[in-house]
Amino acid sequence: MSATNLLAAEGTAVFEPADPSTWLISPGVINVVGGIGVAVCALALLLGVTLIFRVKGNVSRAVLADAAFYPMVGVFLTTALLRSTAITFDIAMLAGLLGILSTVGLARVVSRGRR
Repeated sequence: MSATNLLAAEGTAVFEPADPSTWLISPGVINVVGGIGVAVCALALLLGVTLIFRVKGNVSRAVLADAAFYPMVGVFLTTALLRSTAITFDIAMLAGLLGILSTVGLARVVSRGRR
């Protein structure tokens, strides 16, 4: 009996990863592409945060704060590619849905509650 089968409860399915020799893309390529994706998203986040501190108007700051949220989700998703957990994609989907609410909230603050 393998160690993973010992940890599983009686009658439950155990996740066995596929053999890497049958994959279409090698793990090395996934690591390189994931690293480049993290670097690009981190650069976008850094530039967005830098612009938040450089602009003068509150409206511009609100828009840039909202725009800085999505590179954070991008960093999270690209690092999720490098891990073998499925819950991270659910968290990213929830973050994307809640990001829309922050956009609406910022629009209400900028317009001072007017419609």
